[in-house]
Amino acid sequence: MAPSDAYLEETSSLSGQLKGQFEGIVVNIAEKAAVGALPEDVLARFGTVDRLINNAGIIQRFTRLDKLDYSIIELVFNVNFLARCL
Repeated sequence: MAPSDAYLEETSSLSGQLKGQFEGIVVNIAEKAAVGALPEDVLARFGTVDRLINNAGIIQRFTRLDKLDYSIIELVFNVNFLARCL
């Protein structure tokens, strides 16, 4: 689920005026422990946060809902909704 290094590098290059002040951090938001550890890790590293961009999200293959395996539905819901609430 983590973006590739190329996507992170592209986002960094698009930060324009913020060059040197922007840093992308990759975390698997499907892992509750990783999400829970993130605030402490970020604050320990930077001391404060000026802006946060949460650009995480996934979709399932396009098919009828009744044909999807429940584990896929649960994963999409957990990543796209619950992880942002943690």
